[in-house]
Amino acid sequence: MDFLKYNFGSGFYLENGNLVESIGIKSSTTINNSFFKGLNFYKNLNENSKPFLVYGGNDNMQRKEAQVVAWSDTKNIMQD
Repeated sequence: MDFLKYNFGSGFYLENGNLVESIGIKSSTTINNSFFKGLNFYKNLNENSKPFLVYGGNDNMQRKEAQVVAWSDTKNIMQD
């Protein structure tokens, strides 16, 4: 993992080798479509980014906008 590169609202992106991962962070335990706004904004700037949304819930899921990750599973974001 490289380091924090850019902050966009309640998110940031990281460079992990050749992969750029954009990560949005929300404390809510319920997913809301508005949570993806910053990730979608960054995806428009860099279509090769891999978006993640970390939230306060317990379930991991794949959404069309991003991989949704429970706060307790954040250690898995930077693993291939």
